[in-house]
Amino acid sequence: MPGPLFHTQLGIRALRSLATTRLLGPVRPDRMVRMALAPLRIGLGPATIAALGAARHPDHTALIDGRGPLTYGELDRRAAAVAAGLRGTRPP
Repeated sequence: MPGPLFHTQLGIRALRSLATTRLLGPVRPDRMVRMALAPLRIGLGPATIAALGAARHPDHTALIDGRGPLTYGELDRRAAAVAAGLRGTRPP
């Protein structure tokens, strides 16, 4: 089980990633609430960045593959549906 130092280092890396993706900065209040709740909902990790992107810029392109672009909002909805399916529940 990782100790407190590991979690602190993980948090610092997450903040650096957020700073480089410009997810930190002025934001509408309703989006700020969703951004604040994202780590509580899914924990810290790569998925947190996608969830924060969905809260801040839901219509911005998150990734592009052979099928075309996918927005942060759609990525978040699809991830929630997959997670709900794995848990045997309905997506939020």
